[in-house]
Amino acid sequence: MRNVLKAARTFVHDDSGMMTTYGMFVTVGMLIAGGYAIDLSNVMTARTQLQVTVDSTAHAALVTRELKSEAEAKAKALEIAEANMPKALYGNVIDDRGIEFGSWNAVSQTFVPEPDARDAVRVRVARNAARENAVPTYLLKLVGLNSWNLTREAVLISYNPACLREGFVAEQVVDLQSNNVYVNGFCIHSNQYVKLSSGNFFEKGVTVSMPNKDTVQLPNSGLASNIGLEDALKNNRMHLRILNRLDELRKG
Repeated sequence: MRNVLKAARTFVHDDSGMMTTYGMFVTVGMLIAGGYAIDLSNVMTARTQLQVTVDSTAHAALVTRELKSEAEAKAKALEIAEANMPKALYGNVIDDRGIEFGSWNAVSQTFVPEPDARDAVRVRVARNAARENAVPTYLLKLVGLNSWNLTREAVLISYNPACLREGFVAEQVVDLQSNNVYVNGFCIHSNQYVKLSSGNFFEKGVTVSMPNKDTVQLPNSGLASNIGLEDALKNNRMHLRILNRLDELRKG
């Protein structure tokens, strides 16, 4: 019995081989930390790629929808998505069900799908297990995490400046004569400058814009004979895309 107790005490206080056990724990910990760093970097790259794809796809859909049918807009959007993330490499990240046209509610900050809409588009892309294209992990497989599921979304809304709906717009000079009344909501814009005569009245809410409002040309009486003009003057430049469509519009 004495020998047994002595052997037990010796075993308890024996620390030979301790560094081997410690080294195993350190190695496993380093593998887990390294695996997390590598796989996190990989998933961040995949997420950024998905975001770029969904943004460019949504842009293509909305721009095409301005003049084309919904089916044509979706087809163009899917073409852009394929160019960014080919199915042969990334699987099916999007189909036409992932593209919805509708309107944007600025108050509730929500997208509302609507038939025949042109004002806004929502696009969703994904890499997940359901589509069999989830983002694979590498070292994290050692702890049972085989893949990441990623989904990205983009909502784009069209912007039509007030001047393109109610007012005078020109790439060159806008020359206004005397004794006119411009009411709230009316807009006058030139991508060069605006020239005015005297006796005009500009109601609050009217916009008179040009790249540099200091280049406005006034009569000798200046702002005094153009009531409300000082508040209406704004700096602005517009890309007048509609000018490229004038021949098409003339033809009907």
